[in-house]
Amino acid sequence: VASNLDIVGGDNQSAVVDTPFANNLTVRVSDRFGNAIANETVNFIAPLAGSSAGLGSPLGTTNTAGLFSSEVQANTLAGSYGIQATSGLLSVNFALENDADVADQLIISGLPTSSITAGDTAGFTVSALDRFGNLATEYNGTIDFATTDAQALLPGAATLTGGRGNFLSEPR
Repeated sequence: VASNLDIVGGDNQSAVVDTPFANNLTVRVSDRFGNAIANETVNFIAPLAGSSAGLGSPLGTTNTAGLFSSEVQANTLAGSYGIQATSGLLSVNFALENDADVADQLIISGLPTSSITAGDTAGFTVSALDRFGNLATEYNGTIDFATTDAQALLPGAATLTGGRGNFLSEPR
């Protein structure tokens, strides 16, 4: 009778969004003495929304060594999550993380939607995003600001830290 479900491989790993993880998720089913149990049904369950992963074999049975594994690929949303493996009433959780891809766009947000009065200061945020819209936290590049308003005061060259920076400008 199955009494243990243990993680053998694939726990605590990360992958760039929309790419495979380096290691398969692997569990072992055994009896109370640690003997492997073959032909035991195992089900991997990934989150249905948010950061998650696609599973190559979400449902199957253990081999003669009591092992069952599945390939796993990160979806397009960065973040941490868990994938649960179950066998009967037994369950374990794998901790996984999808990392943002490289930055491919800079987005300005937080500017007022209406006109800014000359002399007033306006704050805004610049974020480096990957191709899926995730914050590219590894981006620490320098950016320069430009405007067609010759009198406006803009920040000088600035470095984004962790893919984001907050700035002030002043129209004249």
